[in-house]
Amino acid sequence: MTKTLKLLIVTVAIIAGVQGAYAAPIAMRICINNSATCTADIFDGGAGDSNPNNGMITWIGGLGDWTLQVNTGTGAPVLGPATIDLNFNATNTAVGSTQSLEIYFSQTGNNVPGASSMTIGGTMAGGQSITYTAYTDLADNFFATTNIIGTLSFVSSPFSGATGGNAPTDASYSLTQKVVITQLTASNGKAQATGDATLSVPEPSSILLLGTGLTAFGIRRRATRNR
Repeated sequence: MTKTLKLLIVTVAIIAGVQGAYAAPIAMRICINNSATCTADIFDGGAGDSNPNNGMITWIGGLGDWTLQVNTGTGAPVLGPATIDLNFNATNTAVGSTQSLEIYFSQTGNNVPGASSMTIGGTMAGGQSITYTAYTDLADNFFATTNIIGTLSFVSSPFSGATGGNAPTDASYSLTQKVVITQLTASNGKAQATGDATLSVPEPSSILLLGTGLTAFGIRRRATRNR
């Protein structure tokens, strides 16, 4: 085995180790009407999770006048460190009343410092508003809304947006997404919202390690050709 190949293998192994070090538990909570009623907390592989994959939670069911056809949260180890994604599809059948659905998705054990990024996009029909907020918590608790990263709000369809902030620079922290879908009083029922929301704190060291390995690989190849 050449020294160059050994260097690349070591680089990839280090990156894999960094990624694996950030594997973290995930959890979901569904509430209605400003958390007046909530489901039991849904943990990866626990009661209420219909997704067999590690690192993914899917909850399908009804709460009040809301029905969630598909609601899936994805985190580690499916996604990279300090990255979570929430995909939702919700319908409200109530007529002439203001009701809200709150979807929380959390991942604990994150320890990647740096700037965070939150994005969302989707569609809605039947008279609704959508608000997407992201949080961090240095106490590393599920569903904690201690430190706000940012908020995005929409009242028309299709909708999309992005914003960001800073993640904690040290210690272990939780990331929490909160999507609030509000049925407006003037709507005629059968209001529906679908979308996908992502929250990420990019991990810079793996990129640096890969770049270092590829640079060394290129230098060594040039040196070999010049002999």
